[in-house]
Amino acid sequence: MKIVYTSTNYRNSIYRSVISILLGLVLVMWPGAAIRYIIMAIGVIFLITGLVSLFVSYKNREEHPGKMVSLTGFGSIILGLLLVCFPSSFATILMFLLGFILVVAAVGQFVTLAAARQFGYVSPVSYLFPVIILIAGIIVLFDPFSSAEGVFILFGATLVFYGITDLINQYAINKLRKSNDEKEKIERMDGRQDVEDADYEEVKPEQK
Repeated sequence: MKIVYTSTNYRNSIYRSVISILLGLVLVMWPGAAIRYIIMAIGVIFLITGLVSLFVSYKNREEHPGKMVSLTGFGSIILGLLLVCFPSSFATILMFLLGFILVVAAVGQFVTLAAARQFGYVSPVSYLFPVIILIAGIIVLFDPFSSAEGVFILFGATLVFYGITDLINQYAINKLRKSNDEKEKIERMDGRQDVEDADYEEVKPEQK
């Protein structure tokens, strides 16, 4: 199966890499505050989702009086309040989520490198980057550190590493893609010239 890689993929990957680097720097420099605010931000998202769900449910009840109020909305609000009010209690759960994110990021880089092989040679060193990210993700998942701050520092440093290496890989892949597109364009033009320059013989109609 051929993996599609376009200029849009390249632009999106640049945005993703820059965001990863910036977020990673924040986590490395302020790990303690980052834990608290990230969990609280997730709580706010659950709160908003729950309120919207209840509002929609209330509107539906006006049109259909027998319909029950959304239990999902209440659940989201309760979970959101817990995350906002007691962020430290959910730090361990967040660690597993962060480790899973790194594992997914590593797999994503492997897929990107697989896409690059259809355009040309890919250096074996490029495959080392996702391996390192994958190892870091597994370490974060099993949390060998005594404090959550240590995990956040590792996660932040890995995010910076991911962002930088992804920029390097994406630049190299985009260069290969452009070179491959130019080669195909030249081949198509040569093919047209061969057709245009081909000799032809006029066939005269038979006389009765």
